Amino acid sequence: MFSLRRTVVLSVLGLVGILCLFGRPVQAALQVFPHLIEMDRRQRTASLYLTNLGGTTERYRISLGYVALNEEGQIVEMEPGPEHLSAIELVRFMPRSVTLAPDEYQVVRLRLRMPAELADGEYRAHIFFEQVPPTPALPDEGETPAEGVTVLLTAL
Repeated sequence: MFSLRRTVVLSVLGLVGILCLFGRPVQAALQVFPHLIEMDRRQRTASLYLTNLGGTTERYRISLGYVALNEEGQIVEMEPGPEHLSAIELVRFMPRSVTLAPDEYQVVRLRLRMPAELADGEYRAHIFFEQVPPTPALPDEGETPAEGVTVLLTAL
């Protein structure tokens, strides 16, 4: 009995060790603070602080959306229905995109616009930061492509 338990524990530890050796660490280049903002009739403005922790200049597009859990427990983006209280139409923010050099930060300002006839409840929105890939360099004017037309497509 003791031998079987020891074998199972050593096998699990060995598997974890192998995963640590061959796994690639995931590092987020964008730090966002704070992670949660609560706004109400008294507190209608807020600020988000974005910091580029990476080693290269990055560009991010900022947008609002609504996410929820599906039946499998996965987080999915969805269109909010009448049963969902969405704050997407109530929140304004600027800037809509940022370009950050390494260790540079940017403040994103948010403002809540609440109509007087707004029903009570908890309205939610999620802010998304989409990394925009760098634009590939175009050929110089002096370079002439081979005969015909040249097309450059970049898939996102």
